[in-house]
Amino acid sequence: MSKIYLILFCFLFTVLTYSQNTKEDSLLRLVSREQQDTTRFNLYFSLTKLMLNTEDKDRYVDSLNAIASRTDIPLLRVKALSQKGLSFFEKGENQKALNLFFKSLEICKKENNKKFTSKLYNNIANCYDVMGIYEKALYFHFEALKIKEELGLKDKIYISRINIATVYYNLKQYKQAIDYCNLALVDCIKYGDKENEAIIYHNLGNNYHDLKEYDKGIDYYNKSLEISKADNDYYQFTNTTIELGSSYLFLNKIDLAEKTVNTGLKVAEENDFTEHISGGKNILGQIAVKRSNYNLAKKYYFEALDIAKKNDIILQVKNSYENLSNVFAQQNDFKESLKYQLLFSNIKDSLINDSKAKSMANLQENYEIDKKETENALLQAENKLSSSTIKQQKIVTYFIVGGLLIVSLLAFFIFKGLKVQKRANAIIVKQKKEVEIQKHKVEEHQKEILDSIHYAKRIQTALLANKELIDANTAHNFVLFNPKDIVSGDFYWATEHNQKFYLAVCDSTGHGVPGAFMSLLNIGFLSEAIKEKNIEKPNEIFNYVRKRLISSISNEGQKDGMDGILICIDKQTNNITYAAANNEPVLISGTDIILLPKDRMPVGKGEKANEFKLFEIPYHPNATIYLYTDGYADQFGGAKGKKFKYKQLEELLLSVSALPMQEQMAILNQTFENWRGNLEQVDDVLIIGIKI
Repeated sequence: MSKIYLILFCFLFTVLTYSQNTKEDSLLRLVSREQQDTTRFNLYFSLTKLMLNTEDKDRYVDSLNAIASRTDIPLLRVKALSQKGLSFFEKGENQKALNLFFKSLEICKKENNKKFTSKLYNNIANCYDVMGIYEKALYFHFEALKIKEELGLKDKIYISRINIATVYYNLKQYKQAIDYCNLALVDCIKYGDKENEAIIYHNLGNNYHDLKEYDKGIDYYNKSLEISKADNDYYQFTNTTIELGSSYLFLNKIDLAEKTVNTGLKVAEENDFTEHISGGKNILGQIAVKRSNYNLAKKYYFEALDIAKKNDIILQVKNSYENLSNVFAQQNDFKESLKYQLLFSNIKDSLINDSKAKSMANLQENYEIDKKETENALLQAENKLSSSTIKQQKIVTYFIVGGLLIVSLLAFFIFKGLKVQKRANAIIVKQKKEVEIQKHKVEEHQKEILDSIHYAKRIQTALLANKELIDANTAHNFVLFNPKDIVSGDFYWATEHNQKFYLAVCDSTGHGVPGAFMSLLNIGFLSEAIKEKNIEKPNEIFNYVRKRLISSISNEGQKDGMDGILICIDKQTNNITYAAANNEPVLISGTDIILLPKDRMPVGKGEKANEFKLFEIPYHPNATIYLYTDGYADQFGGAKGKKFKYKQLEELLLSVSALPMQEQMAILNQTFENWRGNLEQVDDVLIIGIKI
């Protein structure tokens, strides 16, 4: 079926292109015979509407502007400038388009041409929409709608509603977007406007796609494609085809998604539709990710980003940043992932903030008020009375006014006593409304912050030691890891290199978000020392990480870094060496608790700057080594609300050391929760046990 579909489209493309060329030749023959400038202008104007190839259209638009400058007729000048602006808009040069639209608008207002003013408002709003400046986009769309309603342009009102729906969609306000689409669709079908009917179906497809109702979205996309193919509307065809491919991707129809997107992308590239090219490449990147071809995905995303940046397509810039962040995370390149996540967050925040959202809500409210006032004015105009009737009504009015004055005086005395109470009620209502608004703002900000922190948790979790890797190198172990907040300053990390297995259990400066950032930095430097610098001894690895930390973040005196233990198991000799910064490993063999030596200094800027020592863990049969941070021992609780302390922790470890590892972890966790009770957890908790 897909081959038949493609052949049918190619056939239609050929027939319609031939038809277009025939019309073009006919119009050019008329131009060559015509001497009058205004008629030549109208012929060229028809050619610009007909042409879909950007280069040919630009040539005819230039002819329009040349004629307009010769005749100096204001309306011709407005049309020529606006067509030039539309040409820039189609190529993605939005700022150039805006400059020309505003020049046209200035002339239009001087000539008091309201009908063309509404068209220019639409064009200006569309530019702002593509640039992601949604507040201005809505303002100009509502201004266009008001003029059309004032002039009674019923066959044009639905176009403004389509545009307003598009902005609401970009703001993810899907209910408003669907409502405006459905309002527009009724009139669009009524007036037989197939081109805009296709646009509405496309927009409905987008909304249902984002609402995850993919099958419903695909139905609307196919309705749009049916019309755009019949009308030879390449711009709409490419847009819808690429979005349809995206829906197939979400339904996991990967091959069909790729074929569909490439069909739209080919036509978009032939016609230089930059916004659609950027969007198509972003979707091809997502398809490559589905196939685990991350390098190809990055290639597509960077191409999409480059096109979007050059053409000021903010929405696609945002999408590219988000996609790049995700693909780098898939490749465990979390430094680059975090970089693009921050760029994505910044651009997302710049698109809309609370004050803008409030402004945009007011735009529709103001529009409704203005509309009501206009309707009242029209009603009054339609009900003008004859002069004799007016005289009679004046007499009646005098009596009514006199009666009202008497009633008003009575009301004044009756309600005077309630005046203070009403004012107080009004103040209470106003204050309550302000509190609700502030509460909503706080909730929105809190949600955004939590979303960002949860994303950071994904990155940090992916960086932590893989449990399978630990299991492969230590036969019996457990990991007890309870962060205080969503993200953690404590971390455990492992790697294999040159027949050696390394395991780090560390406590970074701080906890929560600041601690998490430090943990990412510390993990990066540990990996760099082992994987890139080929440093093998744990003490030398700590020395290297300390230098990197001091040169990177401690050059102004701050003492940021980590306490921790790094052990190294030589898989050829089974020797275990380690380095310890402020935290010492604990070895339990039978009934003996052995506190192994440590260096009393952090990995980072501290009071001491001595070289870290290399220690070796002595062999004890059936012994267990425990590596932990200070969170467990420092937890307040118990009957008197005191710290758990290290001695009690060591005795607890001794009491469970003979049990299976998972049972040990369960008892440690339950003991911690019982001790803490209703008190807040004070720090991140991390304990790892390994039987050696």
